[in-house]
Parts: sequence; structure tokens; C-alpha cells
Amino acid sequence: ACDDTSVYTSIAKSILLKTHVNSNYEPVLNWTSYQKWPEGVQEYVVEKRIAGEGFKEIGRTSSSDTSFKDKFSELNCIKAFDYRVYAIRPNDTGTRVILSYSNYSSPAVEPKIFVPNVFSPNQNRLNETFHPAGIFIKSYSMKIYSRWGEKVYDSDECMNSWDGNYMGEPAQDGVYAYKIVAWGINDELYNLAGNVTLIR
Repeated sequence: ACDDTSVYTSIAKSILLKTHVNSNYEPVLNWTSYQKWPEGVQEYVVEKRIAGEGFKEIGRTSSSDTSFKDKFSELNCIKAFDYRVYAIRPNDTGTRVILSYSNYSSPAVEPKIFVPNVFSPNQNRLNETFHPAGIFIKSYSMKIYSRWGEKVYDSDECMNSWDGNYMGEPAQDGVYAYKIVAWGINDELYNLAGNVTLIR
């Protein structure tokens, strides 16, 4: 208002984080380098937040590495997830640590779900239970019926599976009908129905 001016302070460039999912269904993070601390950046810390929780550290990279692949995180039975990155300024003086945070970023996901048509609960550790397999599945409910229409299994617990038993006893070999209602992390609804064969 009074036409007074001052010199510019140091111009900084904050961290811009972008995320996507690669062909192996792994979340990949890429971000711009933080600028401009005179000492540079000591390292970057990658954090992940599951819906309803706080951010938790899942990895660190060097000051020259501005990408990260989330290989080992569970990607089912969660309502939503996102990431952030922060830079740590080198500190040799023992004073407080200075950090710079990125934006929050959540990758666009495409849920995948597959339902097998046979399983064999015979204690050989192969195909012991029946359940849908997939990724980025938020939750599902599953009902299973005998050929006479009797319900032998019903659960909506996260990643539930049928062990081939009914009322505490092994169910008979044969064909069973299933109905599965699944929700993806992106809130897409899947209605699945078909038959599965139990073989011991």
C-alpha cells in the first residue's frame, strides 16, 4: 500500500508427490526434490496412511533418490490408503530437526478379483480353502449352498474362506453354489455367483 519493497528471501521448491500403480499392482511413488536448503537434503522418509490411522513410516531413500515402490504392504481389507514424503535437513549442530512435507497422494486403483472353481481340503497344503483371490479388495461377503439349496457357509469377515466343513464335519465331495458380494477400495461393487467343486 505504501510502495515499500524488500529483498527476496531464499526461494524454496517444495516436494510434489505423485503416485500410480504399476503392472505388478505395486504402488509407485515419484516426487520432486526439495530445494533449497544450503546443506541439501539428508534423506527422504516415505509414509503411508491407512484409512482411520495416522501416517506410518514404510521406507527411506537417499537425497538423490526420489522414487519408492511399496512392495510389501497389505493391499486388501483396507478402506483407503495414501502416501506422503518428507525431507530431512542435515543437522550437525544438535538443534531441532527441520522437515519439509509433500502433499498427500493416493494412487488410482483398479481392483482385481478371481474366484477358483475347485478346491481340495485334504491337508496337503494345496488349495485347502475356498475364497476369492484379488487385490485392492476392501471387503466381501460369501455364502455357499449345497446342491439341495442348504446354506453351508456364510461370512462377511475380511478375507474369509470356507474350509470345506459343515457343522463341524467334513462336507461331502461335490458341487456347491456360491454367492460373493465384494467391494473394491475404489467403492466398485462386484456381484459374483457360480459353482465350486469340493474334492478331497
